[in-house]
Amino acid sequence: MTFVQAVCPRCAAPLGRAPAAWARPCQACGATFPTLGATEQNALLCLFPDNDAWLVAWRRQLATFDAQVRQTCELLDEARRQPGLLAATHRRLETFRAASASLLGEVHALLDPLLHPHVASDAVGDDAREARPLTHYLDLVYRDWAWETDERGEVALGRAELEAVAGPASLGRLLILGAGAGRLAYDLHRAGRATETFALDVDVLLFAAARLLISGERLFLTEAPAEANDLETLAVRHALVAPGGALTDGTFHLLLANGLEPPFANGTFDTILTPWFIDVASGDLRGLAATLHRLLAPGGRWLNLGPLVYTHRVPFEHRFTAQEVVQVAQGAGFTVGAPRLATVPYALSPLNGRGRLERTLAFAATRG
Repeated sequence: MTFVQAVCPRCAAPLGRAPAAWARPCQACGATFPTLGATEQNALLCLFPDNDAWLVAWRRQLATFDAQVRQTCELLDEARRQPGLLAATHRRLETFRAASASLLGEVHALLDPLLHPHVASDAVGDDAREARPLTHYLDLVYRDWAWETDERGEVALGRAELEAVAGPASLGRLLILGAGAGRLAYDLHRAGRATETFALDVDVLLFAAARLLISGERLFLTEAPAEANDLETLAVRHALVAPGGALTDGTFHLLLANGLEPPFANGTFDTILTPWFIDVASGDLRGLAATLHRLLAPGGRWLNLGPLVYTHRVPFEHRFTAQEVVQVAQGAGFTVGAPRLATVPYALSPLNGRGRLERTLAFAATRG
């Protein structure tokens, strides 16, 4: 059992030193923290300042996804009724129709146990439709658990960059911010690199998949890229499993929480890892760097891996280059080792050969 002091994400009061205590209402402000899932083994604890609003937002996103898939199926049905279609065209349309229906059922199987009660699709407002789509990062599940077959896979290549700056030293008590679909966190923990791992993310769909796989269950998930170019590889229904088996010793934890404000006490962790995180989650990296310094024990390390690809919402003055990121870390009280820049593939689907290359920055920074 863990002995980590979590704090209330709303008022910062202590919540206790074990996950069972974290699920209780905060004694200081009364905030409640729901546990999503039917069984303790597969449960996901929510540690947001306003969990009710967060859950409503995801329920609305699921309803929006329902409406979008229904519209897609209607358009495909209409296309199939057009005269003069090639036999191959019929096959393509039917394949996409079946894949869309299959994915809809699979997503509901993942999320229904977590997000009940649901929101009717006709009750979805414009703000939900304009938000990031429910399946925006679904390729990460395929990448982590379907495409990753050997040491040349994307996760393995990224991990090699990370290991090059981290060295062989134990990661100790490890916090991962933006853990996504969970494969990197799983691989590091299974390899014995960390004594205890806390993986955080805000994406309930990614963690719904990760929680099943890491607990040893099989997950069926359909992949059907829209940019199809080969009639023989339009779609595939993956049977996903964790390659090394379940993590069941109680030292690996998935938590739904804001990585910019991790709900833990000062000096809790030996290592904090930010994989593919600092450019998408932080408007001003200086604030995050200060938070990481506070959460690390003296001599603890901040490990970073990922690109610097900023959205239009990030002000120009905060779109830091690799050299500026190093200066930000130094300004927050870190001693930064030699950084590494590398070019690695990202979300390159074997089905259609499409993806992109990312220029990644990896470094290890030690807290003074």
